[in-house]
Amino acid sequence: LISLIEMQMLRIIRERFPENSWDKFISTGRKEKVEKLFEERKKKNEETDLVDCLQFCDRYTIISKTEDILKKLQYDKKGFCTLLEDLKKLRDNLAHSQDIITANWPSIIILSKTAEEFLKSCETINVTGDGYTSSIIQ
Repeated sequence: LISLIEMQMLRIIRERFPENSWDKFISTGRKEKVEKLFEERKKKNEETDLVDCLQFCDRYTIISKTEDILKKLQYDKKGFCTLLEDLKKLRDNLAHSQDIITANWPSIIILSKTAEEFLKSCETINVTGDGYTSSIIQ
């Protein structure tokens, strides 16, 4: 589920910000890391582009600072950031084989349901076309 959300976030960024125009939303340090990863992948002859090298935190940052995307997703910045932080923690715990305490299952189930609804929103929005502004939320 989290991987599908990451893929949809990447699609949204790719469509909304052609020609890497997303780069103004991330720090210089993060951009350098994205570029370094891109160069490493090119050396390995992996078919990729710069936007493919964005990490979860970069995707989250870009979308959280783009008012029109948040509006289409029907989230305010705080709600979006809370959801994505919770998903990141869950993903990290699963990826690093952390024990999930039985007492956490109810909150994990609620988070999963919320994530599923968020994924549906991501899958259905269209972020291309006219009428989009580059409103940056700080």
